[in-house]
Amino acid sequence: MDAAELVNVFIQRVVVKEKQARYTGFVGSSKNRKKFLEALDHKLGSEIDLSKTTKSLDGKEWRTAAVLYSSNGTFGTTFNSLKEAYEQASSYGGWLILGLSGHVAIFRPEGKNDDELYFKL
Repeated sequence: MDAAELVNVFIQRVVVKEKQARYTGFVGSSKNRKKFLEALDHKLGSEIDLSKTTKSLDGKEWRTAAVLYSSNGTFGTTFNSLKEAYEQASSYGGWLILGLSGHVAIFRPEGKNDDELYFKL
């Protein structure tokens, strides 16, 4: 899966149904991807189905290869592990890290360390 396909899987599994088409539309167009990345700062957090979250990820999940999306303009940068992406993302605004398997994710809105969300999908 490429970076756009991977984030679309996340959107379909986690974002409330009423907003899924909006976000997949942003991701599907390289011209509009900036709108998706900007939504990572504040908007996306209010449109997530919180029943899909989990309290934490285990060690194996932290070691899986990952892709980073960030409001600073990063769309689909690949890392060797979720942990490596997480360490890099901590200096960014809002961000989303997806395991390449599509089964784990971490989302943090801009400046909201306490609002970090973990997903096992």
